[in-house]
Amino acid sequence: MARKKKGQFRRFNDAVIRWRWLLWLNSYDVTVRTVAESRNKAKNDKENHGEKSEFAIFGTTEALPDYQTAIIEVVERELKGKTEDELDSMACHEMVHVLMAPFADVTWEMLHELPPEKREVYKIWRRKAQEELTSRLTGILTTLHRSPKRQNSE
Repeated sequence: MARKKKGQFRRFNDAVIRWRWLLWLNSYDVTVRTVAESRNKAKNDKENHGEKSEFAIFGTTEALPDYQTAIIEVVERELKGKTEDELDSMACHEMVHVLMAPFADVTWEMLHELPPEKREVYKIWRRKAQEELTSRLTGILTTLHRSPKRQNSE
């Protein structure tokens, strides 16, 4: 069983490297590692008014555009049983977060210009909007990348 986990991790990592190239992020040093639990789980539950969120957290991505680095932490149990296409979509999703990091950083800085009592609602809104946009872009990119027309031209 442990061998399959390593195989899944390797396939996910390979997909991250592929999406780094496809999204023109080759200048980034990207580290991928497994973790037992996402650091964002508690935050996600809090934003769901203290109730357990139905949103599955596959992993977290932290990108530092000024240093051209990113760390992707994937929840180990989330790799189990995933198909090649699912791993590819998840890798694309995390790399879209890297692509969008400069925008995310600017909006974060703008939020801190607000009075403290007004920030929380905008932080929640920002995170949900960022996740929705990332998910939509992932769907578009993976569909285009897998399209029959593209495959016939290779």
